[in-house]
Amino acid sequence: MKLSRLILSTCRPRELAGFLSEFFDLEVQSEGDEFAMTFGEVVLSTKTSNLQHQSESILEFHLNSLDELNELWQKYQFTIYRHGESALKDAVAPTAGHGGTYFEAIDIDQRRWRFVWIDHD
Repeated sequence: MKLSRLILSTCRPRELAGFLSEFFDLEVQSEGDEFAMTFGEVVLSTKTSNLQHQSESILEFHLNSLDELNELWQKYQFTIYRHGESALKDAVAPTAGHGGTYFEAIDIDQRRWRFVWIDHD
């Protein structure tokens, strides 16, 4: 079994797709009010939702190196700055512990994206 598609509910599908495409360097394909981005073997799609409060979601990704994690953290900070969002205050900066390092990014719908590097040495 493998994950093939991840659908993210949002009341701002175009804005969420723009945020994610800039953060992850993804190309957005749109059809109507659906926006899709290919992320490795998984398709990320935004889905229109009228719900003002989403249940908390945490999406976790394992990275190949500490450098990759630090570069992504810097890119996240720049993306937040460009989009004028205040989500950075709720993000978790790179933190070492339990044999690795992680950070948590917050998207425009307050969804948490956790990026983890495990030191296998």
